[in-house]
Amino acid sequence: MNNPDIAGSKTLADLAARFEAPGPTARPVPFWLFNEPDRAGPEELHRQLEEFRRQGTGTVCTLPMFDGGDTYLRDSYWAFMGHICASARRLGLQLWIADECGCPSGSAAMTLSGEPGFASVGLQASRLQVRAGQALEREQLVGAYTLPGFEPLPASAWNAVPRDGELLLVRVGTTPGRTGAQRTGAGRPPPGAGSGTLSHGHGVGPDRVPRGHLAQTTRQPPATAA
Repeated sequence: MNNPDIAGSKTLADLAARFEAPGPTARPVPFWLFNEPDRAGPEELHRQLEEFRRQGTGTVCTLPMFDGGDTYLRDSYWAFMGHICASARRLGLQLWIADECGCPSGSAAMTLSGEPGFASVGLQASRLQVRAGQALEREQLVGAYTLPGFEPLPASAWNAVPRDGELLLVRVGTTPGRTGAQRTGAGRPPPGAGSGTLSHGHGVGPDRVPRGHLAQTTRQPPATAA
């Protein structure tokens, strides 16, 4: 899930209601695979974004799948990325730009360096065995969350539901402080050279990223499809 709006859920009933009728930005994020997209032209790229919106998605994640060569992260690459950002902004879509340069290398939804507000937000559910009349310390509840790197959001309340000798614990959280994928191997950038750290992986400074387009795009409300 890619929208922090769920962090305000105070009860499981409230959370369930949001899942029953999620907004466009609280739906699965499709990867938009690129195979030399600069050859497609701005009109075709815009048409594809319109199709994403027509199908009900509110966020798209770009993912280069071509060999790179003279195209990846060159002037032509940023030219069509500029067209994509402008089109997404006009359509009211959120746009994630993943610096994958091949796949797999990790999660494209990791926290971008300098933009922690765009981190993906999700749920973690844990089960804790209990008995009738048992007193539980807060540390026991916290300890039930074993997912590495998961940090519950402060605005999210604890939700504990008794079910046949156990508690089902649910809370909203994120994975802060992570700026890129951990990947190694021949021809691969060093660990940490993923999203938000382009200069480490490919020798291209972050000033090449169209930040103005990106900031405006990600904060626009989703448009209603005709």
